Amino acid sequence: MAAEASFTADHRDTDRARRNAEFLTRFTGYAAHPMVGSVSNDHAVQELVDAGAIGWFQLDARELEPIDGLFVDVEACYTTDHRSA
Repeated sequence: MAAEASFTADHRDTDRARRNAEFLTRFTGYAAHPMVGSVSNDHAVQELVDAGAIGWFQLDARELEPIDGLFVDVEACYTTDHRSA
């Protein structure tokens, strides 16, 4: 299984899940299935789920809230110079 998680799944999430499932299949020789986990889906994602082209696991919005001490400021990771002075 190759999964992407998002609050509202869109084509970027399904594209990544499909791409990563293809990588897993190619490099391991085992079938991998694309999945998205989200609170809700946009219309295009829902059509893929309904057609069986991608799996979906519904998340509760509370599951996406940061946990004290585990939050990572992604923006700071890219904008801060972490080299030693």
